[in-house]
Amino acid sequence: MECIQYGLLEILINNMNWKQKYGEMGSRNKKTGKLNNYIVTRTHNNGVDSFECSCPATMYRPWLQACKHIKRLKEKLLLP
Repeated sequence: MECIQYGLLEILINNMNWKQKYGEMGSRNKKTGKLNNYIVTRTHNNGVDSFECSCPATMYRPWLQACKHIKRLKEKLLLP
């Protein structure tokens, strides 16, 4: 009976659609000495995760799949 409940829970989680926003710290600005903060948005649609970042690297290089902020966030969340 536990296997059936686990299977049902897995089906429910994979069919959910949600968004989560995370704040990631960027590198230090050379002129002002301040740290840049970027927002990484994680979108979950039917079991598939996608990430978007507000950093300029994704605007200048649209072919870039994941900037360093997304990679760092995936490491923190223990995602592949």
